[in-house]
Amino acid sequence: MRLRLAFKDLYPLYKESLIPSMIAKMCNERLEITNEEYADLIIVGPSKNKKQFFQKFLKGYQNKRAKYLFHTGENVRFNEVKADFAISFDLSVEDKNHLRWPLWMDSIRWREYGLDYRPENIRFGRAIEIEQLMAPLGRDTLERQFKAAIFTRHLKEPRDSLIKALRSIMQVDGFGRAFDNSIKSHDDSGFCKYDILKDYIFNLCPENSLYPGYYTEKIVEAYAAGCIPITWADPNVKVDFKEGSFINCHPFAAGGYDKGLGSAVTKAKLERLVETPLLSDRPSLLPLREFLDRVIVAASKF
Repeated sequence: MRLRLAFKDLYPLYKESLIPSMIAKMCNERLEITNEEYADLIIVGPSKNKKQFFQKFLKGYQNKRAKYLFHTGENVRFNEVKADFAISFDLSVEDKNHLRWPLWMDSIRWREYGLDYRPENIRFGRAIEIEQLMAPLGRDTLERQFKAAIFTRHLKEPRDSLIKALRSIMQVDGFGRAFDNSIKSHDDSGFCKYDILKDYIFNLCPENSLYPGYYTEKIVEAYAAGCIPITWADPNVKVDFKEGSFINCHPFAAGGYDKGLGSAVTKAKLERLVETPLLSDRPSLLPLREFLDRVIVAASKF
């Protein structure tokens, strides 16, 4: 099957990521990357200035012959952009043209279907295997130094409060632009997260914002480095990750982060935690493949 594909408002290396690679494989490599004007299928992403982008997209040029697929790795709703299909984080969406595919699943090295692509974890420093996430961390994690690392470019709340609360219990080392303003971006930081995290028991890795289903690569990367993830996420995070395999600070807000964290990192609780795998069920590419098959068929009908 031949398909002409275009990208709009997506980062430059997106074309090397999972979804375009799957589309290419499903089209038996008969895929032509072209401009929006000539495409059969246009994958659209959110820009940094979301409001301005949405207004521009709704009023701007659209290829009325093509199909549009909105794919967001940001905490924006699946229907923010007028498109024929959407892939997002959002839970409990009753729309046949929407697929929930959280960003953390793009960080895995999927070996199904012989895919060759660039996982969304270049800053982590290595591929993440499914088997790592389905096995308990084990007691070796508890042999590391009793301290935490955080990687962040800002200290907006609740990050600042979480760091202060955790520092009342243990040493917390900060990495990234928030602690070194000579770093312009993650990509030019000069370090890989894995190389640093392998020496820590904990990785403080709060999400940027809350929404049911919005869970990024942060927990997965911490776990793949052998760390106990300390996150701040919507309570529905247990839909994706097994309860008891990580620490979620969100429920601690009412009683105080310091008190909640102090209770969570006791020896007895940590010993149980490192024996609980992050994933209880093996994830599959099949839902994504089936969804993209419908997208490709729709885009190929002229």
